Amino acid sequence: MSVATLPLMLAAMPAHAQSTDDASTVAAKKAKDKKEAAAKKKAEATASASAQGTGAAETTGNTTGVTGETASDGAIVVSGIRASLTSSQSIKKNADQIVDAIVAEDIGKLPDNTAAETIARIAGVQVVRYNDEASQVLIRGLPDVATTYNGREIFTAELRRVQLQDFPSQAISAIEVYKSGSADQVEAGLAGLVNVRTRRPLDFKGMVIAGGIHGTYNDQSRKFDPDYNLLFSDRWQAGDGEMGFLANVTFAQSQYYNGVRYNSTWIRDDLWSDFGTQGNHVRDGVFGSNDATGLFYFPNNIGIYNEHGRRYRPSANFSFQWDPNPDTDIYVEGIYQGFRGRGQTDNVDVPLELWGPNGTPPVFTNVVLKDGQSYSDTAFTGPGAYDPNTVPQAASLTKTSGSEPQGWRRADNNYTNTFQIASGASWRGEQVKLSTDFAYSWSEYRDDSSSLDWRATGADPLTVDAAFAVDGGVSFNFPNWNQFDPTTYLWRGYYQSVYWVRGSGWQWRGDMDWDTGSSFLSKVQVGVRLTERKAAMVENYARYAYTMDLGIPYTDLPIGELSKTLDPFRGNAQGFTQWLSASGDSIYTNKEALRQYSYNALLQLQALYPQNDYSQAIQDWSTPDVQAPSTSGWRAKENTWAGYAQGHYNFDVGTLQVDGLLGIRAVLTDGHTFGTSSVCLRNFPNSTTDFSCTQTLTPRTERQNYLDWLPNASMRIKFTDKLQLRLGWTYTRTKPDFAQLNPALQIYPVSYSPCGVPTDPNYDPTDITSCRHPGTIYPSYSGSQGNPELKPFTSKNYDASLEWYFSRTGYASAAVFYHDIYGFTTNVTRYKNDPVYGVLQLSTPINAGDASIKGFELNLQSFLDFLPSPWNGFGVQANLTYLEGKSRYPNGYDPNTDTFTGPGEYLKIPGLSKWTYNLTGFYEKGPIQARISYNWRSSWVSWYNLDPQTGNQYTGGGVYARSRLDASFSVKLTKNFTVNADVSNILAKPFHDYVNYKPGGYYTQDIRDEGRYYGLALRWRFGE
Repeated sequence: MSVATLPLMLAAMPAHAQSTDDASTVAAKKAKDKKEAAAKKKAEATASASAQGTGAAETTGNTTGVTGETASDGAIVVSGIRASLTSSQSIKKNADQIVDAIVAEDIGKLPDNTAAETIARIAGVQVVRYNDEASQVLIRGLPDVATTYNGREIFTAELRRVQLQDFPSQAISAIEVYKSGSADQVEAGLAGLVNVRTRRPLDFKGMVIAGGIHGTYNDQSRKFDPDYNLLFSDRWQAGDGEMGFLANVTFAQSQYYNGVRYNSTWIRDDLWSDFGTQGNHVRDGVFGSNDATGLFYFPNNIGIYNEHGRRYRPSANFSFQWDPNPDTDIYVEGIYQGFRGRGQTDNVDVPLELWGPNGTPPVFTNVVLKDGQSYSDTAFTGPGAYDPNTVPQAASLTKTSGSEPQGWRRADNNYTNTFQIASGASWRGEQVKLSTDFAYSWSEYRDDSSSLDWRATGADPLTVDAAFAVDGGVSFNFPNWNQFDPTTYLWRGYYQSVYWVRGSGWQWRGDMDWDTGSSFLSKVQVGVRLTERKAAMVENYARYAYTMDLGIPYTDLPIGELSKTLDPFRGNAQGFTQWLSASGDSIYTNKEALRQYSYNALLQLQALYPQNDYSQAIQDWSTPDVQAPSTSGWRAKENTWAGYAQGHYNFDVGTLQVDGLLGIRAVLTDGHTFGTSSVCLRNFPNSTTDFSCTQTLTPRTERQNYLDWLPNASMRIKFTDKLQLRLGWTYTRTKPDFAQLNPALQIYPVSYSPCGVPTDPNYDPTDITSCRHPGTIYPSYSGSQGNPELKPFTSKNYDASLEWYFSRTGYASAAVFYHDIYGFTTNVTRYKNDPVYGVLQLSTPINAGDASIKGFELNLQSFLDFLPSPWNGFGVQANLTYLEGKSRYPNGYDPNTDTFTGPGEYLKIPGLSKWTYNLTGFYEKGPIQARISYNWRSSWVSWYNLDPQTGNQYTGGGVYARSRLDASFSVKLTKNFTVNADVSNILAKPFHDYVNYKPGGYYTQDIRDEGRYYGLALRWRFGE
């Protein structure tokens, strides 16, 4: 049965039910039904308009302080911030689930530029910002968020979710964050579900033409960028019904330039050199004024990492509606999301411990230790007595000799295309509503990257002065290198990579709502949903031509003249800020010339050094495009069958009104993943110099088949019309990403093993006293594999929310929650004793143990209507979130059995901030509107390390607290035109993270300066 014919069948169903009545009764009943249906239709349209922020909600009663216009019938039509707050509050108050929403004040007027930025203002939501925009979204500390578009699933490429930053704000009417789900919804992720809604033509009264032009200036990139949107919508009579059509296009662009100064995450001591001998070149150096010798910790590398570029997002959506009668709605709608990125990265990396190309060791002088620590040789008295806890930490030093500074400019060209087309219909009878929806989605993402590398030369020895904690991070300078002399740069190499993934899928659902007429079980909902999902990694490969040994000047390359990089840093903490580089455009436009130049250089190297084998590199660079082997990709196909049943109950207990939901959703998943394993065994197993190997390819297909039962139960107790308590229990799960299920195994020899080649299966790779450096493990083979045995990780969720709605735009709420989680997907590295490979280092994802998250949320919003005019135009929004989460990490790994024998220890969940709050003050009166918003989140853990002394996990890296301040001001010039000014990231406080290299030992990792944006916009709207 086609979707097109289904509405006609639905419309025919009531006739059979009425066939037993006489003609007069039927006629009277039909007239009554039509009148009631029209009334319902109008009520639903009004509610829909209110929920979608179209400004059509009418006020009743006291309108003191209301901003709006008088309609032809004398009612006050609410608009602006007040309408937005009224609509979002209505969604929260009347929903069956625990939900928070932000509704656009008008067409193209969400508070921020993207959906990801906007929902950061909702209680319980945290975002991670990178390159001046919000990207990863966490709800109550978890990133496992399901995404829907107008209630149906949407995704990007191979992912199970869409990138919310790809939704431009101009296209959105509302964003709903569901923190508890229900059986009739698409399966929510562990963290919840985010639904993005757009408008439909019958939401408007007639023809509407609306749009806007917005320009921004970034004070860091010093670039101007345009945003614009245009919406057209109209409706007209079609027989006894109506039709409507809406089209909306948007374009958003930003040019960013972030400056990063970094300490490497590899923090080391000066006990050993890189080539296995004791580092007397360091220990005999001059250490500060006391002229003492001893050990100290320092970053292996320091440097600058500046990312800049242009990204823009074209987007379009349309909707066609036909209501042949008040009971039936038929629609076709679609969306296109695009992303285009042209990015560049400038890097200057300064190796501190690496020896120079001619075997010259680094020499440290002027070493100053942190916090008055002193040097000590007692930290090392033999291989079995090394104690890293007694080694002091360097605060600053001077390095001469050793390896020169090196760097590169990388040019990235990436894009995303995402399409979704959908058709559906609904029909409402006297007691039954039937609906259906069919959609097809397709998406791809591709990134092509090229990097041109250089090494400094000229000064001998080249000296660097480094301080590791100046204004929060590293600061360094080169006293004897003229970085603006192009003859001091040598070509080090050329790199290219390609990453290309795709995804597609169709989905169909059919639902029935039955109003039973019962005073207890008022409604029953049932439905089914079928999906087919395909995902694939088409290409993932890289090639590199290392050409340093030829000593070719950087200026000899076909890239044109070198030019100065931009200084993106705020303040004067960093001494070295600019150098010479090829332009990103020249790298792109000369890709083929650079490829040919690299190919010829490799041929020259093979002729100069016949003892070395360059054959693989020569083959890699013999073609214009990167040659991706068959082992670099994978494919997946997954079918799901879902069905649900849910009942709405209600009853009274004295003066209390009680209602809620009881439901269950069953989801059967049947999937297949395909990949090609590549195992390369040594040709000479006992050699420490020849690591050649013979490759064996093996196709592998694995199946995943499981059934999920997802029950939900909720209760709402209405103490009064304004005060209510919600209680909820839900069971949710998140499926592993398709890439994690890839069954292919990749194993290759370790090319450099200073301990020789351990082949004894009884060798203990966890022996911290072994070989070159105590606590370091040296495998003979390394590899990686996905895990087709991964299961969805699940959560039992308990929620309670007390809500007081004291005005049309004002409410206060307090919520508490607890998530009992099992089976987080965690990447682990195991050192397995294998009879074939010897010591095998294998990285793979596994389902870890249990976890839990608990916390509370506080919400408050209101206009200050109790104040006299004009002060009653002021209002406030505030929310506070507290989170406490822990996850049990695998521990007690036994390399002989390849199992984790211990229960593991509980650690704080990465990415989770304990405290988050948002404060927004606004003003709306007459034509004037203003808003200022502050967001703050406390520090969080990024990743974990393993203590080689105890084998226990401890904090490996983390991020310090972050804050953000934004403001906007607008004036309505006429009925149709509004001008708006805004400033984003007013404080421009840098991103600041750290590395915890040993228990109790910290170095700052990155200090990242981000852009401040100034915007000016003109918006217009004609029609209602």
